[in-house]
Amino acid sequence: MKVALLGLMQSGKSTLLAAVSGKEPASAGTTTVDEVMVKVPDERLDWLVTELAKARDRTARIVARILVCGTLAYDIIGTFQGALATTKRNIKLVALTQAFGGCAMNIAYNLRRLGHQPVPFVYVGDDFAPTYQTHVKRLEISPEAMVQIPDSSCARGIVLTDRQGDQFTAFFPGPTGLDRHAEDLRRLTGETWDAANRAGYKYEWIIRV
Repeated sequence: MKVALLGLMQSGKSTLLAAVSGKEPASAGTTTVDEVMVKVPDERLDWLVTELAKARDRTARIVARILVCGTLAYDIIGTFQGALATTKRNIKLVALTQAFGGCAMNIAYNLRRLGHQPVPFVYVGDDFAPTYQTHVKRLEISPEAMVQIPDSSCARGIVLTDRQGDQFTAFFPGPTGLDRHAEDLRRLTGETWDAANRAGYKYEWIIRV
C-alpha cells in the first residue's frame, strides 16, 4: 500500500515522515520528494499468516492411504428416442458410449483428486488391459490391490436412457463376489502377514462399497 503526505509548506509533512520512518527530516523549505518503506504492525495480518501456515500443516497431515473395496466396471451407456414406460420389445439406440466406472473406482477417482492415495481392492478380468489399465496409470491410482482373475471379463454396468431421462440399468458383476474375497482382504490389510510384509500394507482408512 502506498500513502502520500500532502500539505502546505511548513505544515509538518517531513516531521511526520521522520516520526514513522526514522528518517532524518528534510531541511525546511526544500521541495524534494522523499520515498520510504515503513513496516506497519497489524495483528490481523500476523494472525492470517499464522492460520494459513496451520492450514497447510493440517492439509499435509490429512493426506491418507485408503483401501477402497468394491467393484471396477466398464459402464455401457445407450440412449434412444422412445420411452421406457411404453417400450416392450426391441429398441434402436441413437448413441452408445463406454465409460470407466465401478463403485470402488469412482470413489478412488475422487479421493485421488483430493490429494489422497487410494488403493482400490477390486477384481479385474482379462479385458482390464490395456484400456482400463491405461486409465488407472494416467490417474496415478495404485494398482497393487487389483486382483487379476484369468478367463474372466470385467464387470459391466449397462444403462439405457430414454428421451425423458428415465433409465433402465443392468449389472454384470464379472469376477466380483468370490469366496476368496475375505482372505484377500485379510492379506491386503496385513492381518495374516508377518511384520516385515505388513509394514508395507498399512491403511489409515478402509472403505467398503
